[in-house]
Amino acid sequence: MEYQDGDIANGHRYDAATNAWVPLPAPPPPTGAPLPPPSSAPRRGYGAPCEVCGSPDVRLLRQPRDWVIALVAVAVLLGLLIVTNRLVTDAFGILGAALFGGVVGLAVFLPIGLARRYRCDQCGHERRGSGRGTGIERLSTTGIVIVELALAVVVVGMLLGAQRVAHLYPAASEKTFLSACEAGDGTKAAFCGCLLDRVEQTYTYREFVSIDAAMAKGAALPADITAMAKACSSGA
Repeated sequence: MEYQDGDIANGHRYDAATNAWVPLPAPPPPTGAPLPPPSSAPRRGYGAPCEVCGSPDVRLLRQPRDWVIALVAVAVLLGLLIVTNRLVTDAFGILGAALFGGVVGLAVFLPIGLARRYRCDQCGHERRGSGRGTGIERLSTTGIVIVELALAVVVVGMLLGAQRVAHLYPAASEKTFLSACEAGDGTKAAFCGCLLDRVEQTYTYREFVSIDAAMAKGAALPADITAMAKACSSGA
């Protein structure tokens, strides 16, 4: 059978000039047909392939406003951690400090992750975060602020709880303090109760235990407690 120039068979076209069959190019997909899966070519930029068109060409964008918001939030929450670390440790010990550090760590790294925005070179689709498709990665700048406010509420709540717990003395310690105070000559129960209240407001329980241990070894009474005793004696 003789073939004419341009005949097509099995996806090839006959070229009479070269007496060879030339492979035909792949036809374009029909309108509305699903796009082919992304190629295995190395990705340019960052993140996973675009979830809209499947292109691997996804690049990191520069969003100064998002980064400024994220870094301000990081600075504020790190400041809270540094300033209140001793209070939380006094209230809850090492475990409480670790939990508090975890909350602040989440509050630090979450806005940084949310501030990262990517754009597909092929279709222009934008997304936030690492590209794993979670809803939180698509938060807007306003969303970052809302998330930070929620985390700040959690941090402040922990601080308030630490403040309350750190200044709560065990009933046995309070009873021992009052008994020792009232054992003095002419000391009234009202004076001892006043002194205990002032001590509890000023020192955390761990600080009080440290002071008591130091006095048992011969250390002098702290000037603050001496001033509190004078104030209770005068009824101030």
